[in-house]
Amino acid sequence: MKTARLEIDISGDVYSTLEIKGYTKKKLAINLFSEGILSFGKAAQLAGLNKWRFMDLLREKKIPFYEPTEEEISEDIKREGRK
Repeated sequence: MKTARLEIDISGDVYSTLEIKGYTKKKLAINLFSEGILSFGKAAQLAGLNKWRFMDLLREKKIPFYEPTEEEISEDIKREGRK
């Protein structure tokens, strides 16, 4: 896997604010995943976690990590109607 390094120049104030707020790679990964920018796997990788640990982190933060397809929703509705 090819890796790249991202460097961003920010002011000391911004850096201090991020540091005070505890902004980490995990939080960045969660935000990018939540916004649909990174896939689940890529976000886990950015966070430095395996997929299971990242899933636990998302659960802890009450962030959904699975979106059912329309077909799955329809099947669930049909199943519920049969009960």
